[in-house]
Amino acid sequence: MASSTAVSDSPGEDSAKLVVILGESGVGKTCLLDQFVHGKHFANYDPTAGLPVKSLEVDGKTWNLRLIDLDSTLLREGDNQPEFRVDFFINTLRDADGIIFLYDITSRISLNELGLEAYPIVVTTRTRPENDYERPIRAYGRLLVGNKADLANEKREVSKEEGEEAASMLGMDHLELDTSDTEAINDMMKALVRRILVAERKRKHDGFE
Repeated sequence: MASSTAVSDSPGEDSAKLVVILGESGVGKTCLLDQFVHGKHFANYDPTAGLPVKSLEVDGKTWNLRLIDLDSTLLREGDNQPEFRVDFFINTLRDADGIIFLYDITSRISLNELGLEAYPIVVTTRTRPENDYERPIRAYGRLLVGNKADLANEKREVSKEEGEEAASMLGMDHLELDTSDTEAINDMMKALVRRILVAERKRKHDGFE
């Protein structure tokens, strides 16, 4: 993994790919982000610094990734959270270059809510509203990721096969990891970048860019 913030095609943070980590409360979104960006959990942030940006080498090129985690629980309970801004939430999902749909393999409901609530909202926000017939989706890189693989033997509620089946139904690939495993997280991010690049080509073909 590269540590520089320069990118090979266009330097600077403005060219960074926006990556959203989306999932229910408690599935490990912030731990995954912290481990990828800082190499540890519970990192301290400067609230004035904006979203964290991390560079990653993928297939001989270096890409900047700007990362944010979003709590899909707020889609149901946001009315009780005065700081919740639905417009920011929806706009971030609409503009994301890549989305990691994160669930907890020890919590079946965390996977169910992704499929029943979070994923349909992503589809809706990325649909071109003026097209009422084919309604093409603004393509984006995506992965379904099961966290807490280290607890698989003791507390697993969602089998790997169930995760793979859910991913297939949602049109994405599936993997499992533990957010303490930096190498696995880097491999996941590399896989996501490859899917982002494919999605960019599709967006151009579909007339979104």
